[in-house]
Amino acid sequence: MTDVLLVAGKLNNRQKATRLGKIPPSDNPILTTLTLAENIDIDNNGEVSIRDGRELVLAGSPHSFWVHPQDDQIGYFVENSVLKKLNTDLTATTVTTLNSNSRLDYELVNSEIVVSNGVDLGWLKETTYDPFSPPVLEQFEVATPAGQYIALHKGCLYVLKGSILYVTKPHKIEVMDSRYCTFPMAGYGRMLGAVEDGVWIATEKEVGFIHGKSVDGLEYEHITDSVPADGCFEMITEEGEEEVESFILWASPEGFCKGTSGAKYTNKSFKDCTLPGGEYGSFFTRFNNGIRQYIAVIHKPDMERNYTAPDLNTNEVVI
Repeated sequence: MTDVLLVAGKLNNRQKATRLGKIPPSDNPILTTLTLAENIDIDNNGEVSIRDGRELVLAGSPHSFWVHPQDDQIGYFVENSVLKKLNTDLTATTVTTLNSNSRLDYELVNSEIVVSNGVDLGWLKETTYDPFSPPVLEQFEVATPAGQYIALHKGCLYVLKGSILYVTKPHKIEVMDSRYCTFPMAGYGRMLGAVEDGVWIATEKEVGFIHGKSVDGLEYEHITDSVPADGCFEMITEEGEEEVESFILWASPEGFCKGTSGAKYTNKSFKDCTLPGGEYGSFFTRFNNGIRQYIAVIHKPDMERNYTAPDLNTNEVVI
């Protein structure tokens, strides 16, 4: 049997495999396109390597794992409605019992952490959790509700609860102005993240960008219909050549997507590669051998846009 050298220049799962080309007769045939890549990594030069495995470090049913973006020695997670702090020796310290076991979202507010899961909303510091407790409400003020996702922009806390976006008063995030705080969205919210000049938001139907400097002057711009599975996104802060930039990454059926300031949207995947949709998911980034990798974990995946071979009726004849 002739050996085939695997130099996977790209992945193409949108077309029929037999239309991707033929391997020419050769003593050393080379395969340059894959229709399926399982447990392998492909770098920008087309080099293929076996993907690293996984090691169980914490048993049980944890979720909502989060690492502090400014101190990777600080991490939290939730297990059976209990919020816990992950210690450096991989033990856990109980912080508090929440009122829901739903996914917990974390957001930095100055040097403090705010967490929300759609039911609970409060301040998190080390191993102490304090629910929001607004002062005596003034005229037109209402308490800030908990949402499935939160984001801080220009001193205001944006709260995505169900299909409604709420925005708090500037620098007074425990209260909102009832006249300017409610913005209905087109479907259930799946993503929320703030960049320098606006807020990226996704529902089950579309991804949009919110412009505006004040809560009474916000404008919504439709960007794309390539939406993530619920929660399958991550905010990134990266130091560039001239400035520090914040951007949002998410996984959609069209590929790995990036949203930056100025409502700029780019698809970071190859044009021939599609990803599955799904009910919900998580998004991670890591550096592996100097290369940034995007990792999407999508639950109940549904490959809607890849090539699927037709079913053929065949008859077997034994001679």
